[in-house]
Amino acid sequence: MKKNGLEKKLVKFTEEVKKNLKEEKEIKSNMLLWLKTHDTILADMRVLLREQEKLGKELARQWQEHEKWLKDHNVRLGLHWEEIRHK
Repeated sequence: MKKNGLEKKLVKFTEEVKKNLKEEKEIKSNMLLWLKTHDTILADMRVLLREQEKLGKELARQWQEHEKWLKDHNVRLGLHWEEIRHK
């Protein structure tokens, strides 16, 4: 009778261990999926940051060109205005 009780406990313990191992395997699988997703998101963010940096540099370059054009245009307008005033 004692042997039968020990066998039942051993079977129950073995089932519990199998259940825990299955849950652990699921957890590890979910963690791997999360890590892969996280890595993908980080890679996408790096690409977006590089694009943003390129766009920022292009915007700064265009702004400098625009400022130069405005200065040149203002100088020409100023010279033209002086010509008109002296006539």
